[in-house]
Amino acid sequence: MKNILLLFLLISNVSFSQIRFEKGYIINNENKKINCFIKNIDWLNNPEEFIYKLHESDAERTANPESVIEFGIQNEFKFISRTVKIDKSSQKLSDINNENDPIFIEERLFLKTIVEGRANLYMFAKKNATIYFYNIPDKEIVQLFFKEYNIGNSIKKNETFKKQLFTDLKCVSIKIPFINKMEYSKKDLVKIFTDYNQCNNDNFIDFTKINKKKLEFNFSLRPRISHSSISVINSSIKSSSIYFDDATSFGIGIESEFIFPFNKNKWSLIFEPTYQKTSSKGIRNNNTEYNLEYSSIEIPVGIRHYFFLNNNSKLFINGSIYFDANLNSGIYDAKSGFRLLKVNSGIFTGFGTGYKFKDTYSIEIRYFSNKDILTDYVLFASDFSTISLILGFTLF
Repeated sequence: MKNILLLFLLISNVSFSQIRFEKGYIINNENKKINCFIKNIDWLNNPEEFIYKLHESDAERTANPESVIEFGIQNEFKFISRTVKIDKSSQKLSDINNENDPIFIEERLFLKTIVEGRANLYMFAKKNATIYFYNIPDKEIVQLFFKEYNIGNSIKKNETFKKQLFTDLKCVSIKIPFINKMEYSKKDLVKIFTDYNQCNNDNFIDFTKINKKKLEFNFSLRPRISHSSISVINSSIKSSSIYFDDATSFGIGIESEFIFPFNKNKWSLIFEPTYQKTSSKGIRNNNTEYNLEYSSIEIPVGIRHYFFLNNNSKLFINGSIYFDANLNSGIYDAKSGFRLLKVNSGIFTGFGTGYKFKDTYSIEIRYFSNKDILTDYVLFASDFSTISLILGFTLF
């Protein structure tokens, strides 16, 4: 297990550098535009800094909101640096309090441009909140304010942003019923800002259309060969413990993978129902022989992270939580065929590392933590460890 964790760390350290520098620009504090190469992380949250090079062979440089007023990559994104008043209250329901008014602090931040035109919409995303800002001609950038708060165990909403929009975005196509019904969401805010810019015959840019990203989906067949070591321990009578031969088994899984549309598609959610069957012969200290017949449908749910080597090749690591649906499994007396113990496993975990070629072919080594296959018993416990070699073929 230590060797596998060491391999994960080694892959991580090597492969983070595979994110490419792309042609972009910065505007420095002297309002001078400089073409450069930006390390495109495809940020989920707004960056506190970014790395760039003046030339491809140049040394890496770091910029923050104090050192530039804008940076971007054409047809990808644009961030501006501004000093704004921001209320960073968490939007997580478990963190809300009974304070309904904003608590503003002044900070210089990178704001992501969402809609750019006569009226501009910006976004600031952090761990527990997504906050929107806007401005209109001759006005400062201000926060579109929305906050949930708790009064008497009842969730209330401060929807000041609706009043702000009604006051500043005057247009015949923007109706009061829509403002009243709209949510504090990117979708609704983009609609009202595009409507306003169209209403004013303004040339505007909707960055959500320029760089529209969707959740991607892969479906793969994944046969495997596994090697398992198995023992059954009787905590009250050590002589009743059973030691099974190491077992080689085969299985097949069907993997659904949902690739998230951020961080250059490096993160995904995996769901892989897998049929496996393991058979082994065991012996107790008194030379009594036993057979283990263990078949199940494993149902793992996990997270995968990719490290891109080039356009065709990538490494990956993943971790999963497993739920096991056993299929009439048990430990049997070898002579009589009588089932002595019912096999029923609990939740366990698995960790894997692998390689994928052309988004079609993959190979993975996966290690399963020691799992107990005798969860129905108090006095008996099992030690069941498995390492699997998994081949993959992505159908679509």
